[in-house]
Amino acid sequence: MIVLGTTFSGKNIVALNFAIECQPETMKQFVVSLYWFVELTSIILWSFYYQMLDKNWFPLQAVYFVVGIIAMFIAIFVLPESPRYLYSKQKFAESRASLNYIANFNGKKKMKTFLFDNEIETEEEKEKRRLKE
Repeated sequence: MIVLGTTFSGKNIVALNFAIECQPETMKQFVVSLYWFVELTSIILWSFYYQMLDKNWFPLQAVYFVVGIIAMFIAIFVLPESPRYLYSKQKFAESRASLNYIANFNGKKKMKTFLFDNEIETEEEKEKRRLKE
């Protein structure tokens, strides 16, 4: 229970933010609502399980542990790094690749080559420096 308690805040902060970040603006509110609906429903079902079906905590926690391990491996090996995070670290090529992966996963065509706003400033600054030299 201590391990589950310590991971609760990370799950709610990291997982929810990543899920929101990978959605279009029109779907963000739906994703948050769905996330909390599933979260609260699972708490109610846990309570029902412990009060009515079985007081033994191990089987239910073992199932959640196995599902959590599977989800972790999917997140590590299938999901791309957050495009917003890569952008904030000025890793623009990786951010574009991550956006294209998400677009491809969502059935959209590959995005055209583009420059981020910070990238444009950087290119302009490089050009100004080149002209000064």
